[in-house]
Amino acid sequence: MLRRFVPELRGVPGKRVHKPWEIDGLDYPKPMVDHAYEREVALARYNAIKN
Repeated sequence: MLRRFVPELRGVPGKRVHKPWEIDGLDYPKPMVDHAYEREVALARYNAIKN
């Protein structure tokens, strides 16, 4: 589905399509947000107000 809507990724094989910024020769922007870190921050905030 991703390859269908993002033409730059049509020729990317396998699971590499999910991290296109790591592919040599492909000028693709790096992620703006570290979702793993932001998840931890959100959970910490939730736990702080929950207690």
